This record gives sequence, C-alpha cells and structure tokens, in this order.
Amino acid sequence: MDRADVSTVDREILYLLQEDARSTATEIGASVGVSDTTVRNRLRGLESGGVVRGYRPVIDYERAGFHRPFHLTCTVPILDRERIAEEAARIPGVVRVSERMTGRENLLVEAVGEHADDATEVARRLDALGATVEGEVVVRAIYHSPLQHLAPERSTERE
Repeated sequence: MDRADVSTVDREILYLLQEDARSTATEIGASVGVSDTTVRNRLRGLESGGVVRGYRPVIDYERAGFHRPFHLTCTVPILDRERIAEEAARIPGVVRVSERMTGRENLLVEAVGEHADDATEVARRLDALGATVEGEVVVRAIYHSPLQHLAPERSTERE
C-alpha cells in the first residue's frame, strides 16, 4: 500500500475529524487556521487518496436495543486470511473484522446480536468459512480516542 503525502494541515484536519466527524469545514478551518475551501479541498484529496475511507457514527448498540457487542478470536490459514476476513464481514451482525499479522489467533471478528444466541450463529458461519473460533468475549464497554500522533503541535506559550 502506498503512503499518501499527508501534510501538517492534513494531520490537524484528520485529528479534528476523529474528535467529531460532523464538524463543518468552517469550524475545522477556524481551528486549523485555514479557509473552509482549503479544508474541503484537503478532505477531497484525503478521500481520493484513500486516507479517509468513510465517516461512521459511534453507536451504543445496547442503548439502540441490541445485545452487547461480542468479539470472536479466530485462527485461519494465512493464505486464506484475506478472503475469509472479507467473507466474514458480510455475515449478518458482524460490524468489523481485523486481520492480525502475528500470532495464532489471526482474525478478530466484532459483532452485535439481536438475540442472545446470535454469537453462536456468527461462530457457526465463521466455522463454515474455514475459521476456527478460539475464543469469545462479551464486551462491557468500548472507548474511543483520536490518534494523538495527529494532534496539532501548537505552542502553549502566549506571545
């Protein structure tokens, strides 16, 4: 995968989007010190370059009437990992699949169920794809934080 050319301004925009993806170009521009047109142009470039791949809400599934999220750790053959990951992402209830580069448990599947037995159904479908489910955990809470490496490096001293 090619790395995109991400400038300091781009990094600041990305940081602010992580804090609140609903921020307007005007709000971001005021914080970064550029025009809203510059923000929109930079975002278009980040989107077309594959740096920004989407804007998704953070949903509290339990409050939305679903069961708590659960994670299934799986082992899959390395040569089939990408294919199985892509197919696993299409299983009803699955919200994210992560390929892991090291260790035996090389696939993490995050899912949400409507019913208590949905974890079993997701596990059954993963098994049919060729994944061995090694573990299952129910998630108590998920916390999000912007990547601090994107945070602006502004001086705290006043002139």
